[in-house]
Amino acid sequence: MRPFGLKSERFWDWEITIEDELGAVLWRDKLNIILSIIKVAGRAILRPRKATADRKEWRRRMKCCYRCPVYNKRRQRCRPFTGSVLGCGCYMPYAALLKETCWADDNMPEEHIGWKG
Repeated sequence: MRPFGLKSERFWDWEITIEDELGAVLWRDKLNIILSIIKVAGRAILRPRKATADRKEWRRRMKCCYRCPVYNKRRQRCRPFTGSVLGCGCYMPYAALLKETCWADDNMPEEHIGWKG
């Protein structure tokens, strides 16, 4: 199954990112995170044009991420290393699909490294 066109392995990568960002996460917290994802996914399904990026836009955003110095390629997240103050810590294959703006565009616009480039 490929929800939103993403491979199922991405879910496990995302879970590792959550644990890196939050440390030991309780099942209750994971459930709350999953419920919020279902809520966002529901909005994306009901209003796909407004809530998600299309495939072409998603690829463009991910290419920007690959060139960004804040992006952690190994963990595929917007934070160069655990504990850094740079980046939002989002798992970028999901964030590039669902977020409207990039952390670098919001916090370092003069660098021109975000999705707006």
